[in-house]
Amino acid sequence: MVKNKQYFSVELKTLNTTDEFIEIQGKATTATKDRDGDIVVPIAVDTANFEKNPIVLYQHDRRHPIGKVTSLEKKDDEILVTAKIFKDMNREAYVGIKNGVLKTFSIGFIGKDGKYDADTDTWFWTKTELLEISVVSIPANTDAVFSVKELDGGQVVCGLTGKCNKELKEDTKKEIDFEQLIKDTVVKTIGELGITKEQDDKESESLVDENIKQEPENEQTDTLDNENTQEPEKVSLQEVIAQTDDMNELLNAYYELERKINENLTLNEGE
Repeated sequence: MVKNKQYFSVELKTLNTTDEFIEIQGKATTATKDRDGDIVVPIAVDTANFEKNPIVLYQHDRRHPIGKVTSLEKKDDEILVTAKIFKDMNREAYVGIKNGVLKTFSIGFIGKDGKYDADTDTWFWTKTELLEISVVSIPANTDAVFSVKELDGGQVVCGLTGKCNKELKEDTKKEIDFEQLIKDTVVKTIGELGITKEQDDKESESLVDENIKQEPENEQTDTLDNENTQEPEKVSLQEVIAQTDDMNELLNAYYELERKINENLTLNEGE
């Protein structure tokens, strides 16, 4: 006899309910001399490779990406950027930005061509490649400031769906429906196991709603009434899962499914 065992598991992944972002906009760099004695000519900054991976770091630390640049505009005297900063990538940075503690940019770049002015102790970088843009606490260029993008006089806090502020809370509620998540997972499991509705109906008597099974309060002896009496409707497991809104009832239906499948496998092994 060949034993054919089947095993199944249901994995419920907790949805991340804190994935939010804020949008910031400001000057990544300007044509003014910075604290390091450098002047980076904005219009001469090569951003082609950066735009393939428009990373925003925290304090120039490549181990701590916190967001991405969504728009970049080079001008003669400055580079303007808009960026999204994600809360769960670095809460320290997110809270600092949101509360106005962190409000300056700094750029990481490769200097490819330039000249040094000994009289002013200044390096003029006429050709550079942009590597990254960082949110920092102390910038080299004091003019590289940003602000949190505002909408209707308030900060814009957005969810990953793109909805912001008041819409975010409602949008999150709609996205996270744990009852539906469990329901969908169990139904999918039933499908993967190949359980037919006929098989399910045979095993569903214990799940029939007691309210449906209630006897009539007054027995009718009339033959016509007896003929009109209908048998209680059997409710299949799939129907229980599809119709219930009660979490405990839903979980009980799942455990009942698991128990009956295991019982069936045990019986098959004994044949």
